[in-house]
Order: sequence, then C-alpha cells, then structure tokens
Amino acid sequence: MKLSQADMWFSKCIRERARWKCERCEKYYPEGYRQALDCSHLFTRANYSIRFDPDNAFCHCRGCHGFFSRNPVLFTDWAVARLGEGVVQSLREKRLDTNLAKRIKKDLKGVAAHYRKEHGRMIELRAQGRTGIIALRDYS
Repeated sequence: MKLSQADMWFSKCIRERARWKCERCEKYYPEGYRQALDCSHLFTRANYSIRFDPDNAFCHCRGCHGFFSRNPVLFTDWAVARLGEGVVQSLREKRLDTNLAKRIKKDLKGVAAHYRKEHGRMIELRAQGRTGIIALRDYS
C-alpha cells in the first residue's frame, strides 16, 4: 500500500506522542535510530475511516510490530487493556463508516496538513518542556 504525505505526518505524530518509545516493550529510540519505530495500526490502514484515527495507531518497534502482526488476537487484547473495550468497540463500528472513508480518501491533502500542524504543535510543546504523552487531535 502506497504511503502518502498524510501517512508520513500521521506516523510522525504517533511516534512523537509516544516520546519515541515502543508502547509495548518501552524501548527508547534516540535521534538517529528512530527509523526502527513504526506507526502500527490495530485495524489495518486499508480501513480509511480509521486509518488516521489516533486511537487506532500505536508506536511500536519493528519487533513488537511484527509480533502483533503475527498475533492479531494478542494485539486486540493489548489494545483493549490499554484503551478500554469501549474505545476498541467504537473503532470497530467507525471502520464500517463508508461515507467517512470516502471523505478522508478525497481529502488526503487536508489530512496531511492537519497532522503536519499537529506535529508542529507537539514539537512546540516539547520545546516548552512538556515531557509526557501529548494528546493528538483527530482529523475526522
């Protein structure tokens, strides 16, 4: 699947939100090694209605991303423990929203602009001393 500018900026936001640490094994990746972190989706990127939903994405190292890709039931269990059953159920329902999926597909430039702006906001908050997880504003 082709990666767009929207994917790139969304991925940067997800990895910045996690402070460049794998959200499963908690290994930190300093500058110069961050390419080893992925933006991992609970429900695949093929689901455009939730492709850019911050609740559907996590920062995982390649090993943990691969583990969850091979073990989707364990990934779901992990996500439920982290987010709660209600949030995961909401994602299940939202992924079926074909109108939202069509709208997002038609506005990938808008999605990219939104997450580029969000990334800038996050970087600014880090520069001001924010150290914890920074909530990411959803595009949809």
